[in-house]
Amino acid sequence: DDGDDPVPPTVYISALEQNYPNPFNGLTTIVYTIGDRCAVELGIFDPAGRLVRTIGQGERAQGRYSTTWNGKDNSGRAVSSGVYFCRIKAGKFQQTRKIIYMR
Repeated sequence: DDGDDPVPPTVYISALEQNYPNPFNGLTTIVYTIGDRCAVELGIFDPAGRLVRTIGQGERAQGRYSTTWNGKDNSGRAVSSGVYFCRIKAGKFQQTRKIIYMR
C-alpha cells in the first residue's frame, strides 16, 4: 500500500440554486450547476412569462457557475420592483426560481 487513497470523481448534478440576496436591491448572485456539457440558457422572466433579461447563453462544460443580475432588462433599463423568475434550461434539464426585486 502506497498510502494514497483514490479520489472519487466529482459528480455534478444540474441545478439552479436560490439567488442571494433575495429579496435584493442592486445586485443578486445566481449560482447554477451543469451536470454534462450542453447548451445552456439562463434568463430572467416577468410573472407573465416574458423574457426580461438574458443572463447567459451558450455551450457550457460540466461544473458550477456563478453570475449576477443587476435588476436591468436587456435594454439596460431598471425593472420595477416585484417578483421575477430565473429559469435555466441545460440540455433536457429545466428549473425556475423566484426572485424578488426591491427598488
